[in-house]
Amino acid sequence: EYGIMAMALVIINLGILLRDLGTSAAIIQKKSLSQDLVNTVFWLNSFMGLALAIIVAVSAPFVSSFYGQVKLFPVLILLSITFPLSSCAATHLALLERESRFKTISFIEVSSSIIAVIVAITMANMGFGVFSLVGQAIILNLMSAIQFWRASKWRPYFKRFINLDELRSIFGFSANLSLFNFINYFSRNADSFIIGKFLSAAILGSYNLAYRLMLFPIQTLTFVANRSLYPILSRHQDDNSVISKNYFNCVFIILMLT
Repeated sequence: EYGIMAMALVIINLGILLRDLGTSAAIIQKKSLSQDLVNTVFWLNSFMGLALAIIVAVSAPFVSSFYGQVKLFPVLILLSITFPLSSCAATHLALLERESRFKTISFIEVSSSIIAVIVAITMANMGFGVFSLVGQAIILNLMSAIQFWRASKWRPYFKRFINLDELRSIFGFSANLSLFNFINYFSRNADSFIIGKFLSAAILGSYNLAYRLMLFPIQTLTFVANRSLYPILSRHQDDNSVISKNYFNCVFIILMLT
């Protein structure tokens, strides 16, 4: 079951990179933020999320055939639903992070995770197998999206969907970030791709689970540090002394903990 899900996540994680393209991070990083830019990023992410859902759904039979796993087809079809769910709330999450409202974000993510885990356990006990993991992913994204919309006061408007001038203002930052994310993606997922293709789903499942357990402590620490530090450094992006002080303090704490 974990092997099938790991195969699907190779495709889904690539889609997540394409869905955002660094635009949400640009919202946090940009010193002055206009409503037109926020609205442009929202609609761009939403359209990309919908397009990726269609692309993944259409390519599902080919991916399933490539891996030789029939069960992968419906898994990818269902997981494609997560793209529009997450993309429509990505801007709201970025705005909350920009305001450093991490207590609110933590509550939303923890509560959504708990509900999603309960759904997954219930489905697993009912014999749904790998689809219990799929259900967990869908519920997690759905509950998170609803709560992020409720927590953020910003709302999109329909007067002008995408302002190209605003989009150009963040292109340099988002393009460089996207390039790094793509390189990082292939370095992190090449092993799952190779194991899934040339070995079995059971072996990939065991490998993927062990790999995630091994990385969990360091990923948790660095994720929390990066997420909390990024808005702070963005606010002081013209003051190198503040940036270096906060950065080295954060690195020192992570080194001590790990």
